[in-house]
Amino acid sequence: MYVLGWLFLILIISLWRRDVRAARDIYLRLISEVRRERAELETLKESYMMLLPKEDGKEDG
Repeated sequence: MYVLGWLFLILIISLWRRDVRAARDIYLRLISEVRRERAELETLKESYMMLLPKEDGKEDG
């Protein structure tokens, strides 16, 4: 019975570690995707800013 308890505990810990690793992998993939999207957004912002006409401080009025 004592050995069975230890085997059960080892099984639970190994399953937990596997789940933690899977969650960590998913987290790292999400973070890299967010960074990639952020870089793409910055590139689009720069392109958009180049297309906008520059204001000379004059207001229509």
